[in-house]
Amino acid sequence: MRTWSLLALKLLFLVAATEASASVDSSFVRAAFQKANSAIGTRVANYTLIDHRGDRLKVSQFRGRPVVLSFIYTECANPCAAITMAIERALKRAPAEVLDNTVVLTFGFDAERDTPERLKEYGSPFMKRFKNWLFVTADADTIKRFTDQTGFWFQKRRDGGFDHLNMITIIDGDGRIYSHIYGVDFGAEELLEPLTALINRKDAEKPSGSGGLVDLVKLLCYSYDEATGTYRPDYTFLMTVGMWILVQVVGIAFVIYLFKGRRDATKTDKG
Repeated sequence: MRTWSLLALKLLFLVAATEASASVDSSFVRAAFQKANSAIGTRVANYTLIDHRGDRLKVSQFRGRPVVLSFIYTECANPCAAITMAIERALKRAPAEVLDNTVVLTFGFDAERDTPERLKEYGSPFMKRFKNWLFVTADADTIKRFTDQTGFWFQKRRDGGFDHLNMITIIDGDGRIYSHIYGVDFGAEELLEPLTALINRKDAEKPSGSGGLVDLVKLLCYSYDEATGTYRPDYTFLMTVGMWILVQVVGIAFVIYLFKGRRDATKTDKG
């Protein structure tokens, strides 16, 4: 019963994803989510980045320390800002050991508008509070290769903005992708626990749990509330999911009931 229920749940979310909203369609869920998860364990190449001062940096400069990587575009007013502020909230709760030994990279992926000047304007409030937080970008070719390797999906819209995956990537001290955190509304411990493990080299051999059903739910089940300027659970979608779960569970239970009744009837006939 449990095995069938889990299978039904996995199938359910693949179906429900196609009806969740116009901005999160089935191709996004299948391609973006799978691409991101397949990148875990990959060693990031030694790309050349450009920081908010216009200076060039190499990814290899950050070896030996875990890196918190987020992709944003500076004209994005909603999810990008929410992700950046979620990182800030987590860092405010971080012990000195984590703050001193972690690099935070916020990467502007809009090759046309995310200039060093724009990154400095966008990132100054955060860089003043946290010395190891850098706002960087790169040339168009490097942006494409870097995002492809890390599993970050984005697509330009007709209005000049971007549709993109909401996620944070944690890279270990050896430069390998350790895990992804999905969504815009995550707790501080989701970020601080893997960083602490990597810094202390405890349970850091295997990526932390990501890429499962819970992460897919987080990716789909939040919508932006313009009235409050925050992300909140999409209750309409959750109710739809709940109804599907109920239908699936009842259906599976009915099949098991029929199968058991037929088996009992067979035993009675033989007796």
